[in-house]
Amino acid sequence: MYKFLNKDQRQELLDELQIERSKRYADRIRVILLLDDNQTYKDISKFLFLDEGSIANYRKRYMEGGIEGLILDEYSTKRTKLNLVEEFQLANELDDRIFASTKEVVNHIFKKYKVKFSISGCNNLLHRLGFSFKSKRRTW
Repeated sequence: MYKFLNKDQRQELLDELQIERSKRYADRIRVILLLDDNQTYKDISKFLFLDEGSIANYRKRYMEGGIEGLILDEYSTKRTKLNLVEEFQLANELDDRIFASTKEVVNHIFKKYKVKFSISGCNNLLHRLGFSFKSKRRTW
């Protein structure tokens, strides 16, 4: 796929590369420029520490959507497992009671609401609700 970019497309990518602050997005732009320079997926993978599947994905995204398709990430998150009333109740319970670990909170949620959370999913919920883990240390 050698020299698939026209002069204006290449210049647009070079200009964007100069101002891009995110390493992730800059690497995506570099991939397209290197492919245009006839570099192989294997070589790009070796130099940018990306897997070949990601390189193919970036090429496809650029071909389908241009620079916007390459840069924009449109991820959607899963809906929360608890409704707003249950989250409010949980937040009040967390204000009134101290849990020693996230695992205890996971177990509490399952017992009370019959909803399973992973530890990381529960951590995300707790952070979204404004809670953070604080450990107390004793000094001798």
